[in-house]
Amino acid sequence: MLAYLKLIIIGAVISCSFSFSYSQTLSGTLKNSWTNKPVEGASVIITSTDNPEIILAYSYSNASGFFKIEILSGPDPDVPLKLTVNAMGYEKYENQGTINSLKIPDIVFLQEAENVLPEIKIIDKNKAIRIKNDTTFFKVSKFTDGTEKTVEDLLRKLPGIDIDDDGTIKYKKKRISAFLIEGDDLFKNDYIKASRNINISIIEEIQALEKFSENPLLKDIENSDKVAINLKLTNDASAIYSNLELGLGTNNRHHNNLDVLEIAQNTKAFGLVNVNNTGIKNNQKALSFEETNALTTKPNYIISLPNYGSLLKGNRTNRNKALYSSVNTILNISETINTKFNFSYFKDLLKQNTNSKSNFFAAGKEIKLESSQQAFQKPKSFEGDFNLRVNLNLNSKIEVLSQFGNDQHEVVSNVLNNGVAQQLAIENKKFNSSTNINYTQKLSEKKAFTLNLKVQNNAIDEFLKSEIDNSSNYQLQDISTSYDLKEFEAKFYQNSGKDKLTYSLGAFYENNEMQSELKDESLSNKSINNTSLDRSGLYVKGSYFKKLNDFSINLKGTLSYLNQSLPQVQLEKQNFLFNPSLNLKYDLNNSSSLNVASGFKNNSQPFSNLFTYPVLISFRTLISNKPDLTLSKTFKYGANYWYTDTYNNFSINTGITIDEIRDNFIATQNISQNQSRLDYFVAENSDKNNQVYLNLSKYIFPLRSKFSINTQYKNSQIRSSFTPGEFQYSNVDQFKIDFEISNGFFKKTLFIDNSLTYRASKLKTASGVRNTVSNFTNNLEIKYLFSEKLKSRLNYNYINNGSNDFNFLDFQIDYKSQKLKVDFSLIGNNLLNISSYQINFNDEASETAMSYQLIKRYFILQASFKF
Repeated sequence: MLAYLKLIIIGAVISCSFSFSYSQTLSGTLKNSWTNKPVEGASVIITSTDNPEIILAYSYSNASGFFKIEILSGPDPDVPLKLTVNAMGYEKYENQGTINSLKIPDIVFLQEAENVLPEIKIIDKNKAIRIKNDTTFFKVSKFTDGTEKTVEDLLRKLPGIDIDDDGTIKYKKKRISAFLIEGDDLFKNDYIKASRNINISIIEEIQALEKFSENPLLKDIENSDKVAINLKLTNDASAIYSNLELGLGTNNRHHNNLDVLEIAQNTKAFGLVNVNNTGIKNNQKALSFEETNALTTKPNYIISLPNYGSLLKGNRTNRNKALYSSVNTILNISETINTKFNFSYFKDLLKQNTNSKSNFFAAGKEIKLESSQQAFQKPKSFEGDFNLRVNLNLNSKIEVLSQFGNDQHEVVSNVLNNGVAQQLAIENKKFNSSTNINYTQKLSEKKAFTLNLKVQNNAIDEFLKSEIDNSSNYQLQDISTSYDLKEFEAKFYQNSGKDKLTYSLGAFYENNEMQSELKDESLSNKSINNTSLDRSGLYVKGSYFKKLNDFSINLKGTLSYLNQSLPQVQLEKQNFLFNPSLNLKYDLNNSSSLNVASGFKNNSQPFSNLFTYPVLISFRTLISNKPDLTLSKTFKYGANYWYTDTYNNFSINTGITIDEIRDNFIATQNISQNQSRLDYFVAENSDKNNQVYLNLSKYIFPLRSKFSINTQYKNSQIRSSFTPGEFQYSNVDQFKIDFEISNGFFKKTLFIDNSLTYRASKLKTASGVRNTVSNFTNNLEIKYLFSEKLKSRLNYNYINNGSNDFNFLDFQIDYKSQKLKVDFSLIGNNLLNISSYQINFNDEASETAMSYQLIKRYFILQASFKF
């Protein structure tokens, strides 16, 4: 493939070498006829009127809308020529003439392309929302009420947009694939730090993009269901926008933050430095659906790190000392070469005290376990990626993406396990790198193909030491794993109007290695694993989309040959696989649709289930496996009704999903007072999940109010095992309801947001064991604007976990000094000084109550400087 790419580049260079002299140069500036803003990235093409398929010259407009195009002296002076300007979302501009008479105005005003469907509205009565083709435009000034600071604050109010607690943004219930600034993807999946730090004052418009194509050459050719968010800046936004926050408080609390956004003609950059011990995490990344699925195939830590799951936010639970810094940069070297650099560094010191009580129901008996743990965790990571894009010509490009990362975790903890004192030490290190080379060739307006080469390497080293006080008894666990992948894929795209066809050919090879050694005096011999897994395969993928009036069909399938080899246990399998999926959609009108989907997939087993001998993963848990290369199988079915009235800001999404997984690994659980043993094996039959959901939201402009309700009921039938080779079914019913209402009263001075959440999980085992856990949460936020300079916020959080009540109270007062150009904030956290919190949860074998220490009451005075 590399030789092929070299030929392409050499051919492009040779073709350009003949163009030494020009008889005429045309230049101009492209602007939006409505906003008078420059139009960036528009293509300017000169063709022969007699032979329009031959491109004589081409250029692109830059960030200022300026373009310059040079016409070859070769053509006959009397040959008629045509100049065409194309820009996404705009009407086509054309001009004709000969090589000597062709002229263009200094400023070309492009008209925005209106949606040609007569039943689609273009502008609503509030002038807050516009829809053009696949883009919805939200005018920021129509949704702000003075209480917003960051982009995330505003996004939470926009109809159709949801934000999870971890910062992941969704549009129409889909995770966004890109978070753009002026059309450029500066952050990839690292956008949470931007949405939570970029000030809303510099944003004029937020655009929600549907049918989004990350590869611009495939726009309107590939069948994409991806969504993205684009930020349009105000005309008076500074070329460099900076915000510095300095905060110091009681109990040695501090929160300091510096973020810088630069927007220039050839450069976009965002930098962030954050130092805090108030529980704030800045290293979260949001993953698209495709990236989330890909994580299941990548190696990860086997030894368990402390994880304190909670319904509370990090500013209550993370007793930390964090440092985070990052730089994201886009540099346009020329009109044809574009580069991106992203780097981040993170380190922290986390402290946590936990106490847990568990009741295990196994083999007809009940086992009570108690443990307490005081843990100190030191995570540290460095990540970076480099992207180079070269436009070889108007219809082809090469893109290279290289990523690397280094991740470390150190844990030291003192544990009291059923009255036995232990010391635990964990040290995990992970290094990963990957390179992706992509070549795209657009054959016509309806056809294109891509060539993609991927190389990935991962290496993980893990160490655990568990030692009992006043005893020579200790356990040492060492693990080293590695993962190497090489994959090549050729993909072809075709758009025939109402039909879109995609098919690809590919091959891959992957190697997994694991060496582990457990030294344990309680075992007669050392537990040693030396595991190697090779997988290789060939595949053909296809996707067919067809539109028939209001009805559409999307059929996908993969036919593949898979070879697996696990030599240490003399296992080898070859399989021919077929993984189909079908999606049917019927558009009732322009605002509503019915969807039916089904799919089947064969999955190779995780490498973490293919070693044989025991591995210690925590202070009390050993795991082992009975290796098996049988493919697990997943069946998925679903139907839903979707209604979205963007102009009236009303949406309904309701449906049902059914999924089933069979031939996967489950664990035989052997629980004793001082140790848990999990022996994994491939079980027959299947786990089943049935889910019904309803999501409804409504935004009322006159009240600046949003109402939403989200309900979900899920029934699961889960296999569990307490006797080797045998299993039984447990039935789990889960119910969740979220209701949120936000109101503005008294001429935009008083704002009330209130959300209620109820969750319940009821479990019943085959042996008759029943247990139920529930949780009720109410979050009340009251904002009062005394004036444009003085604002206040009061938060009250009530939680009932089924056995205890918890009350949390916080406040914030903001004052804006126009003379000093400084914003001051007084922040109070956990005013009632709640010292600990308890969470209850259950599974097919146990019921657990865990309590952990919280951040004590503190006050912080913060100054914010914008420059």
